[in-house]
Amino acid sequence: CGCVINPVCVCVCVLLNRCVLLNRCGLCVTVTDLVCVCVCVIDPVYVWLSLMRVHVCVAEIQCPPHSHYEACGTACPASCAHSTDPLFCALACVESCQCDSGYILSGGDCVPRHQCGCSFLGSYYRTGDQLVTDTCSRRCTCPGGGKASHFCWHTLEELRGVILPPYKSLIQPHLQYSGLLLGTVSHLQSLPMTCQNITCNEHQECAIRHGVRDCHTIRTATCSASGDPHYRTFDGLPFDFQGTCRYTLSELCAPAADLTAFRVTVENERRGSTAVSWTRQVRVLVYGYQVLSVDSVSICPLAVPQVDGIRQNLPVTLASGNIRVHHSGSAAVLETDLGLRVSYDWSHYVTVTVPGTYMGSLCGLCGNFNGNVTDEFKSASGEMVSSPVLFGNSWKHGNESCPEEPELPSPQCTSEQRALYSSEQYCGALINATGPFQHCQSSMPSLSAFENCVFDLCASGEALSLCQALGAYALECQGRGIGISDWRNSTGCLECQENSDYQVCGTSCPASCSRPGFPADCGTPCQEGCQCLDGYVLSAGRCVPPAQCGCLHRGQYRTPGESFWEDEACRSLCVCEPGSGRVRCRADACQEHEACRVVNGRRRCVPSAAVCVATGDPHYRTFDGRRYDFQGACTYVLVTACRGARDAPQFRVETHNREIPGRSVALVDRVAVVVYGHEILLSRDSLGRVKVDGLYANLPWSRAEGGLTVFRAGLYTHVRTDFGLEVGYDLRHHVWVSLHRRFAGRTCGLCGNYNGLPADDYITPNGTLVSSLHAFASSWKANVTEQCEHGCQGGSCPVCEHPQTYSGSQFCGIISHANGPFAACLSRLDPAPYLQDCVYDVCLAQGDRETLCQSLQAFASACQALNVSLSPWRNDSFCGVACPENSHYEVCGERDINRCVSLPTNTSSAPCAEGCFCDHGFRLSGEHCVPSTDCGCVHNGLYLQMGQSVLNQACTERCQCHAGGAVECVPLLCNAGQECGIRNGQMGCHDTFSICVVTGDPHYFSYDGALTHFQGTCEYQVSAVCHNLTLPWFRITTENRNRGNSLVSFIYRVHVYLTGLHLQITGTGSHCVTTATPHYFVFLHPSIPLSYTPLFPFPAPCYSPLLHPSIPFSYTPLFPSPTPL
Repeated sequence: CGCVINPVCVCVCVLLNRCVLLNRCGLCVTVTDLVCVCVCVIDPVYVWLSLMRVHVCVAEIQCPPHSHYEACGTACPASCAHSTDPLFCALACVESCQCDSGYILSGGDCVPRHQCGCSFLGSYYRTGDQLVTDTCSRRCTCPGGGKASHFCWHTLEELRGVILPPYKSLIQPHLQYSGLLLGTVSHLQSLPMTCQNITCNEHQECAIRHGVRDCHTIRTATCSASGDPHYRTFDGLPFDFQGTCRYTLSELCAPAADLTAFRVTVENERRGSTAVSWTRQVRVLVYGYQVLSVDSVSICPLAVPQVDGIRQNLPVTLASGNIRVHHSGSAAVLETDLGLRVSYDWSHYVTVTVPGTYMGSLCGLCGNFNGNVTDEFKSASGEMVSSPVLFGNSWKHGNESCPEEPELPSPQCTSEQRALYSSEQYCGALINATGPFQHCQSSMPSLSAFENCVFDLCASGEALSLCQALGAYALECQGRGIGISDWRNSTGCLECQENSDYQVCGTSCPASCSRPGFPADCGTPCQEGCQCLDGYVLSAGRCVPPAQCGCLHRGQYRTPGESFWEDEACRSLCVCEPGSGRVRCRADACQEHEACRVVNGRRRCVPSAAVCVATGDPHYRTFDGRRYDFQGACTYVLVTACRGARDAPQFRVETHNREIPGRSVALVDRVAVVVYGHEILLSRDSLGRVKVDGLYANLPWSRAEGGLTVFRAGLYTHVRTDFGLEVGYDLRHHVWVSLHRRFAGRTCGLCGNYNGLPADDYITPNGTLVSSLHAFASSWKANVTEQCEHGCQGGSCPVCEHPQTYSGSQFCGIISHANGPFAACLSRLDPAPYLQDCVYDVCLAQGDRETLCQSLQAFASACQALNVSLSPWRNDSFCGVACPENSHYEVCGERDINRCVSLPTNTSSAPCAEGCFCDHGFRLSGEHCVPSTDCGCVHNGLYLQMGQSVLNQACTERCQCHAGGAVECVPLLCNAGQECGIRNGQMGCHDTFSICVVTGDPHYFSYDGALTHFQGTCEYQVSAVCHNLTLPWFRITTENRNRGNSLVSFIYRVHVYLTGLHLQITGTGSHCVTTATPHYFVFLHPSIPLSYTPLFPFPAPCYSPLLHPSIPFSYTPLFPSPTPL
């Protein structure tokens, strides 16, 4: 610091108006919203130095409400208690936050001058503050309404004798100017505090705790639920109950004026074994707030609770400090001023501690807390019941639809299991007289804990059950102030995160970015668990250097890079800037057809329409948000209008899934949309065009006066209607359907019924609600005659063995990275489902980069649908897009520009899109970017590319597009042997029969007239029935060989395969027919679609057959062959 006299380098937190020794001669600890300065301490007085002469550790001050930053503000700010301090301040100015005009300090907050508190017995109290007298005989409350002083220039005559009851007037002249006097009139209201007589009850004592004098509870009681789960009531009765619903753990059932109401509920779930359940979620309702634990099944401090539905990083303070939620060891703890304490380890162990004032006033699974264990099983209706199952079922919360737990025998241990799990390496550690819990056994019932441990291991067989049982007992011991020895390192039960280590007796109030001094005033016993290393503090559950702390904004801690909506209307979008500790907000709003809602604990802009998605292998998400995986390889109804939707436009969306060889999964490779009397087919080979009613058409395509439009935007082809249906398909793996809320409750198919209830989405075509995913999905097969498989189900489906490998930032972790290219989307869209799907797909593909890119694209598309601006996430070496000639890639391109044909107006409000876009001076024509002068023509609503021709439906007219948009039409007449119709998506005069010819060295002429030259010397398939299983099957191959010249080859043998027949024709004159019955000579039909002419004569019988694909191979046996041919 450059100090000369008694130098001690400390970090001083200016805004706390006190000096905190955080670090000696090193980096100061970053504390958000505080300015830390390096100063020289001259004992015993702390000398405040100007920031011009010191090192600033944190960049800028974030001032609290109704205050502003001043580089040189008064060091003696005016307060309600000392309003005249600035007038007589002899200290140098300091960089600080100063109250705005019209506001004054009241206990550290800037309040309007007329909202000051009270002066009582020589001390100042804020509005609402309470004081309990020395003997706890009176509780006094400040009602507020006091008025602070003001300054003004007056004449002496105006000030003489001014007394305005109930105020005191004080004239303190110290400046005169032009005959005027600067007077300070102190208007501090002298109304007394409101007091009432109180008396401590039998469960309380008059004492000072945590700096507060009050009637404090002498006795407390704790109820717990642990393992699978084992309950212990407030009065100490143990019982087991394995229900899988939401239950009331404890609540106030006998209201009293001096008791604050609360309710604690738990929700249980199965984890593998169907015989037992575990606690998955805890809710606490108190002071009007609902604090909810987010689902988690791992012991870690990274989970984030929800407060009134909004996720909030810990620690958090609510209800003017009456509720505090913070990390403690490996659990989250909620504490209130009334003595309620709820702890949950995010996995299985819940405790509820209440003060003795609630004795005899509680109910729920924790019992009535009356000191009598014989009357614990009192049901919610007030009746005594005989079994834990009846008791537990009666406390099912609200109108839960889950089934009641039946009366079933508990799972039993085999003798071998009991012997194993009773050993000291397992549950025996709990009762070992020289083990890690030896000092606790005399005070805690170790035998019941031992029996619970053995029971859990027998039921689950998992090592995690052992860790949970031992951990629950350890916490109970330490909660009573009893020491234990290290037991986790020997069992491998706890792996600490980065920058932390395990401590058997660490602080239960760890330091965090928002509360760096928390351990100093911690009043609870030590706990075992992971503690941050020296020089690290907790940031939303992670141990980070102080320089990597985030921001404190309006009392809530935000992690670096975190973006969030500041208000309930989504009008101010904020982000915590990494490194600076500053929160920056900008005006923003949800887009048209979006609503500001809370989704998964975060406020987001969500579409007014609902979206159903099929992506990846494929993963489905219904309109109501239910997620499932289904690998069927058939054509399925994705969504269709049904159930009372007759007054709305009818539509149907089908998808065809193609199985990926060797991976037991499938991909969407074709999408069909039936609407407004048209069938629109999108397939992998239809880039830049679409098949409508069997005919290919260039994009964009529009009908129904713009009410139905098909267009391409970036990587996706869209089908959009004017009644709120839109389908998007990337022609590879990702399809989504957006549907207006007018169809809510009136849809069916794989996308569900769109009624807002995910639980009833599994409805079959006959209206039956089924529980089996496979039965539900397979029931929506579109073509019952299609020969295909519905994929794996249940345990037969492939499982990712190493998800951690693909969760990192090198793979799928980029989706949820706070500083990644998708960071701007995290406040609007929950990344967790996309991350999970990505990990599964990439894992099964063994890290395949294309699969990773497809998963990232799915998330990018969902973000851009919400009009979120993304950072570039592709480059030439990572997920690059190969754009056609005269085009380039853009992460957010304008979708309606640089087209030869403009889109209807109903698409103009859509957000930007990712993909290839035409270069400047070029326009999109079909799938090509062409110069503007080479754009095509619009004829009868269809876009034709330059030089393209089209026939009318009767094949009586051919129209061709010429330069300048001119269309020339000429009469047409089909030739003899031709018919007018649609083949391969084209209207034309087509030959009645098509011929495929293989000739020469060899040259291949396809049925459609394509010419190929190929000189291979193997056996090759020339023609076969591949996809249409309703046609008679055949297969034709040729064997090619060299004849002298190794550069070319010729046909050596022809194979014709029919059902039950194999015909060989060779150039040597040797012919053979193999059938399922004895061999026959055959007469070959003269119209078979393969022309084969020997290059040299060979003995009869020799045939030059002509094959046609629509005529079956017919043969007539002449006589049985006496010998094999």
